[in-house]
Amino acid sequence: MRNAVFTLTPFHWPEKPPPTLTGRLAVANDTLRIEYDLSGLNHPADLPAPSPNPARRLQLWRHTCFELLWGPVHHPNYWELNASPAGHWNILALADYRRGMTEEPRIAARIRTQRRPDGLSLSCTLPIAALEHLGPYRLAPAAILRLADGQRTFWAMHHPGDAPDFHHPSSFTLTA
Repeated sequence: MRNAVFTLTPFHWPEKPPPTLTGRLAVANDTLRIEYDLSGLNHPADLPAPSPNPARRLQLWRHTCFELLWGPVHHPNYWELNASPAGHWNILALADYRRGMTEEPRIAARIRTQRRPDGLSLSCTLPIAALEHLGPYRLAPAAILRLADGQRTFWAMHHPGDAPDFHHPSSFTLTA
């Protein structure tokens, strides 16, 4: 099993202090598991209610969405997980930096969310045995928190430029 812990920071946040967004991930055999913990939420946020029928959905990043980008070390291709607190998800395969994006039909996400007055915890399990590479992986956990006023805030371990870009190669700061 390969494990890592992380802390995400916002590209911007409307007031001080920002909430805390931490997590951990584990890669074991043919499963990748990631957990996010959002606490200290001090600004009204748009956290979608649980769906009775969670399913693959497009454009989850337009709302509150927890993300993981991961790919094999020393290869340009990677995958992108988008996970909604509602339970909806999508997984995309990319050939290289923002190129060749297609839906990844070989795996489906299982998401669990626990809500608290000051935030939430979200965990996602990905059965990755069908992928051609089983690690080690370079990883970039990230999140988008949509506030009640519609403003989106972008969270990552590393913000390499003048605008949020989770796909930037230097955003892949973890290995597991």
